Amino acid sequence: VAPNTALSLGIGTGSGTFVVDNTEIGRISTTGTLALGDTSSGAVLVDGVSAGAKNLSILTAFTINDADDAGDAIETTGTLTLRSVGAIGGLNGPQGLNINVGTLAITYTGGNPVTITDSGANGGTTISSIPALSVGTFNYTLTTGDLMIGSISPSNATLTATNGNINDDVDDSVLDITTGALTLNANAAGKGVGVVNGSLDISVTSLVLNVGS
Repeated sequence: VAPNTALSLGIGTGSGTFVVDNTEIGRISTTGTLALGDTSSGAVLVDGVSAGAKNLSILTAFTINDADDAGDAIETTGTLTLRSVGAIGGLNGPQGLNINVGTLAITYTGGNPVTITDSGANGGTTISSIPALSVGTFNYTLTTGDLMIGSISPSNATLTATNGNINDDVDDSVLDITTGALTLNANAAGKGVGVVNGSLDISVTSLVLNVGS
């Protein structure tokens, strides 16, 4: 679902020249992924998106932001995939893009930064993939539950699990995080890194690790 020209795109209760609201999202049935926007779409503003268990893909040639830091801008128990050519979560509050998703993937931002706060209300989140040379500095905070990592390669990263652990998503020897400067925060009491599924496998130029006692 996308405008046929480079119009700004509003999703949910977000404003834009071209708007796809929750009623319209609910009417679309798919066994795959619901793609909103495309690689020529204008700036995207999302807020109050409730997609049930749908897999969502948001694509734009500009930026992706939510309207404010109040509540989750995007909620789905499925997978959220983001692709932009500008920053994600760079406007409208320090928490960045507020989400509550089962799985998160980011395919491209043109090397621009990403700031995301995830409420984790679905029981934690898996960040499945960020390809190499695709995303700039990645700041991600999960406020509830455990953060599971697939394979991510941003330029630098700060990953925070406010009340949970940071773990590999499966017990394997594949690199989970490849980056420059990496900060891992899992410093609630009794929480840590690599608690299940073996060690968290990383290749970084520098590491700051903060874990609970």
